[in-house]
Amino acid sequence: MTTAIFDYLEMMVVFSPCAHQGCDRYALGRTQFCLRHQPDFNTAIPEVLQHLQSQQNLVGWNFSELTFSDLVFSEKYVASCLFSHGVFPSIGFRKCRFENCFFDFSLFSDCSWHECVLHNCTFAGSEFSSSRFEESTLFQVSFNGITARNINFSSSDLFRSLFIGSSLHGALFEDCNLKRVNFCRSERQNVQFKWSNEMEAIFSEDQSSRQRIYPLERF
Repeated sequence: MTTAIFDYLEMMVVFSPCAHQGCDRYALGRTQFCLRHQPDFNTAIPEVLQHLQSQQNLVGWNFSELTFSDLVFSEKYVASCLFSHGVFPSIGFRKCRFENCFFDFSLFSDCSWHECVLHNCTFAGSEFSSSRFEESTLFQVSFNGITARNINFSSSDLFRSLFIGSSLHGALFEDCNLKRVNFCRSERQNVQFKWSNEMEAIFSEDQSSRQRIYPLERF
């Protein structure tokens, strides 16, 4: 499917509400109910996960609150999908493209993102342990309020990404593009910026105000 068609589909995405009376959550996948109100967990959840595994192109799916075990994310295009409150144990993402996806308040342990492109995605409020984003493009990605221990962003482009209010313990930004990356109000312990343009990142509200007045060009 062409990129133009995907752009059109993204504008058409509308998530269906859960059919359970009084529930304000979105329905899981193409089912009628959210995860908590599924009448048959043993059937619905494997079917949704199987669809995620088998399809290379996904637009407008809700995978919130699922645990993603033993899945392979390779060369997938994923747009306008919800992975909020998910659990990702030892998951590898390779050469994938994610656009406008939500991974907020999720748990990532021993995960790797290699040669991936993430555009306008959010991981806000998530927890990371021993995870890696390497040789990837993370354009305007929100890591606001995350807690991360032993996280590696080596050789990645993080232009205009956000780490506002985050807690970083043991983070490596080696050979990264940090232009206009915002670290305001973040807690940083044992964070290294080797061979990266740390001077073009934002570490204070004063810097942030100046850059809004005098915006920097990317190139």
